Amino acid sequence: MSLLMVDDGALHHFVVEQACKKLQLSFEGAQTEEEALAFYEAGRRFDIVLMDIHIGSDALGYDVARKILEIDPKALIISFSSDPIAIRMEKGEGIMVGHLEKTGAVNYLCPELYKILKPISKM
Repeated sequence: MSLLMVDDGALHHFVVEQACKKLQLSFEGAQTEEEALAFYEAGRRFDIVLMDIHIGSDALGYDVARKILEIDPKALIISFSSDPIAIRMEKGEGIMVGHLEKTGAVNYLCPELYKILKPISKM
């Protein structure tokens, strides 16, 4: 199983990559909209996409998620942000199927990712 992390913060990539190692998920990271879309344009698909909401100064995660869904309508996109969940639920309705808190704790991410992936895998 695979995970794409779209976030402009190197620390968040490190934490999510560590969680992926514990869950035996392959990890790819993108720090920009262009990097994320390049994976999809090259034919790559992921079991889950963790999407930051504020990706640098140029892109919002909602817009990047819409572009990914145009290429892969079955993409499972989860917001990964410190924005309030109520706002993410409202703005991400129909785009993002879940919302995780942006935290530096692998111990938080592992069970949360497991809950998301368990129904689509044999974990």
